[in-house]
Amino acid sequence: MLKAVRAQLIERGWYRSFCNKATNKLRHVYTSGVENGVVSVATLQTLQTLAPLKRGKCAAPDHKRREAVSDEDIESVRPHLAQNHRDLFDLLRATGARPSKLRGLSMQQIDTTEAIWFADLNEYKNAHRGLTRKLFFGPKSQLILRRRPTVGPLFAIDQYWFATIIKRACLAAEVSPFVPYALRHTKATSERDGMSIESAQAVPEYSQPSMTARYSIKMDRLATEAAARCG
Repeated sequence: MLKAVRAQLIERGWYRSFCNKATNKLRHVYTSGVENGVVSVATLQTLQTLAPLKRGKCAAPDHKRREAVSDEDIESVRPHLAQNHRDLFDLLRATGARPSKLRGLSMQQIDTTEAIWFADLNEYKNAHRGLTRKLFFGPKSQLILRRRPTVGPLFAIDQYWFATIIKRACLAAEVSPFVPYALRHTKATSERDGMSIESAQAVPEYSQPSMTARYSIKMDRLATEAAARCG
């Protein structure tokens, strides 16, 4: 039955990764059921035998690989954005942060006592693994932040609407449309090419589950240096 449900998702045109995630979520429901004594272990074991969809071996399409945006395209798009939207656009480019992290921040959450400002990301996705994360703001980012509201969120804009605005600006600039999230890849690519893999990991909040808390000080130092250099 789980396989039949997944087949319907494929028929709807869902991407392979989404189909696999949905399947795992359904399995997780039954795991909770076993934990609470309302589902038999045998049922869960049967569901776990369903192998994930593999690239090139199923009818579900794969996402097109997200590429870094060129500096030329970025500069072409900027003039077609209103100042408020350009500020968020430039801050994403400078920090490599996830759009949701920047939109949810307020100036009260940013420590401005040091030369390089920073914000603790308390709800970072790997917090349950014992990893902490900070977002750093260099001189370029600070100029933008000084224009933002001192109370409330930095950017009161819906993420989907902002993505639409970027797409329209791309079309106006006659460049291939890209989403705001792609600016993370641009930042990571520039850090990797200019410095090191570790620096690229440190700036845009990339981390591997195998990393432990003992690396946090080094990663913060790398991110601080990167922010001072180009953020």
